Amino acid sequence: MFIPFTFDFPVLCKIFRFTTYTCNSGGALLLIAIAVDRHMRICKPYKRPMNPKTAKLVSIVIVVTSVATCWPSLIIYGIEVRPITTTIQLKFCLIETRYRNTQYPLAYLLVQCACTIVIFIVLVVIYSIIGAQVCRRWKFRTSSLKSVGDGDDGVIADISSRCNDKDDSVWKDEEKDNNSSIVNENEHNLKPDALKVPYLSQSSTMLKKKKVFDSRAIRIGKTTIMLFVVTIAYILCFSPFLGLASHRSIYPERWLNLSQAGETLYQFFLRSYLANCAINPIIYSYFNRIFRQECVKFYRKLFCTKQNVYRP
Repeated sequence: MFIPFTFDFPVLCKIFRFTTYTCNSGGALLLIAIAVDRHMRICKPYKRPMNPKTAKLVSIVIVVTSVATCWPSLIIYGIEVRPITTTIQLKFCLIETRYRNTQYPLAYLLVQCACTIVIFIVLVVIYSIIGAQVCRRWKFRTSSLKSVGDGDDGVIADISSRCNDKDDSVWKDEEKDNNSSIVNENEHNLKPDALKVPYLSQSSTMLKKKKVFDSRAIRIGKTTIMLFVVTIAYILCFSPFLGLASHRSIYPERWLNLSQAGETLYQFFLRSYLANCAINPIIYSYFNRIFRQECVKFYRKLFCTKQNVYRP
C-alpha cells in the first residue's frame, strides 16, 4: 500500500480487503457475544454463565458467519483503473473495474451497512438492559443495607433493655429473699455485653459476607464498564466509515469534484475503523488496576530521575 496510485497486485488486494472485512465483522459479532455474556452474568446470575466449551463454539460460529458474509469482497474488489491521459493511467485497490458500474458493489455495501446497524442496535439494547438492572440492584442494595442497619441497632437496644429489666428484677428478688442471693447474684452477672456477643458475632459474619459480595459486584461492574467503553469505541470508530461509504455508493456523482483537502479528509475518515484496533488495547490496559499502578510508578521514576539529573 506504499504505492496506492500504481498498485497492480490484484490477488494481494483481494486478500487484504477480504481480511479487513472479515476481521471487522468478527470483532462486531464478538462484541455481541461479550454483551450477551455480561447480560447473563448480571441480569440472570443464577443461571450457568458461558463456559469455555460454549465460548469455543461461539468463536467458531463467529468465524464461519464472518467468512460467509464477507466472501463477496474476494470477487468485487481488485484493481480499479483510472485513465488520466491516453498514455497515463492510475491503479487503485478498490472496486474492480469490471464491477464498477454494476449493482453488486452497492448491494454488498448495503448488506454490510444493514448488518452493522443491526449490531449497533443490539449492543445498545443489551447494554441498556444491563445498565437498568445495575441501577435497580444498586438502589435495592442501598435500601436493604439501610434497613438492616436500623434493624441491628433495634435488636441490640432491645437486648440491652431486657437485660436491664432483668437486673432490676434480680436486685428486687435479692432484697425480698436473702436465701436466693447466690442464684440472683449469678443471674446479675449476665451483663448486656454477654448477651450481645452471639448476635454481634453473627453480625460480623454477615458483614464479612457482605464485603465479599460487594467486592465481587464491584469487580463485575468494572468489567462491564470496560466492555461498554469498548463497545462505544467500536460504534464511534465505525460510524464515519459507514456513513461515507454508504453516501459515496448511493451518490457517486457528488464525490467527483473533491478538492485535495476534501479528498484527504475523505481518505482519513474512510479508514476510521482502523482506530478501533489501536484504541482497544489502551482501554483494556488503563482499566486494569495493576497496569495503572505500574504506569504511575514508571512516570514517577522517570520524572524523579530527571529532576535528580538536572538539579543544580
